[in-house]
Amino acid sequence: MDFIRNELVFSNDYFPLELVHREREISEIAHTMKLLAGKKGGENIFITGPPGTGKSTSVRGVISQLENSSTTILPVYVNCCICKTNSAILKALADKIEVPVIRNLGIDEMLKALVLRIKVMGKQPLIVLDDVDLVEDRDIIHEFLRCHEQYGVRVALVSIANNKYFPYGLEHRMQSMFAQKTVVYEPYNTPQLKDILRERAKVGLFPGSYDEDVLGLCAAIAGKRGDARLAISLLHRSAAIAEQEGAACITVAQVRKAQEASLPAASKLNEV
Repeated sequence: MDFIRNELVFSNDYFPLELVHREREISEIAHTMKLLAGKKGGENIFITGPPGTGKSTSVRGVISQLENSSTTILPVYVNCCICKTNSAILKALADKIEVPVIRNLGIDEMLKALVLRIKVMGKQPLIVLDDVDLVEDRDIIHEFLRCHEQYGVRVALVSIANNKYFPYGLEHRMQSMFAQKTVVYEPYNTPQLKDILRERAKVGLFPGSYDEDVLGLCAAIAGKRGDARLAISLLHRSAAIAEQEGAACITVAQVRKAQEASLPAASKLNEV
């Protein structure tokens, strides 16, 4: 028997129509970004919080809306888990504006060429550095922050990090510029995680394949960390296990098996 009707709903690439329990944070981020569209000088934003609290999903959702509503902003999303070097970050920017990377250029020359190209386009660059704390050389951040004084183009930065102390590792005079606005994502509590799972289950699972006890247990296990990704993964694994076992529906027994597979050590030490 099949229980999963949409695998995408359980992936990190899925964007829900509404991200529940993050309305305030999304509103703050969207308002600041929209100031850029009106050329009113939006602030650089630093977004921080533990893993699985909705930081990346929030920002990518706002960017998607901006791309559909603004012709002046040029948003560039950079996943720093993948693009950890200066050259990789600049290549992501070059790909966005469809400019080939000239291999023999240094980082400074490459950045200058890209920024001046954006200036000719009449666009406001908005660069999102997701997992910015994984960037190997922070000089690129300093260079982005200096673009206005060097090239007459202000690069707006939206930086996302689990480490809330990341800005203090930058040059002292750059710290206030880097985090002109800080948005903090607190861990989800168990009732909030259950609400999130309920919305995912409506879209990702077949009706009648699960009950509130299943959602509640997944939420309670993940609630120890406040991690929505973990809660969603547990529900997905539970459904897959139930399918493999030919069960009539997903039960708490399958959730326990998913817990053991996902968190073997934690499940023994912190049994819910």
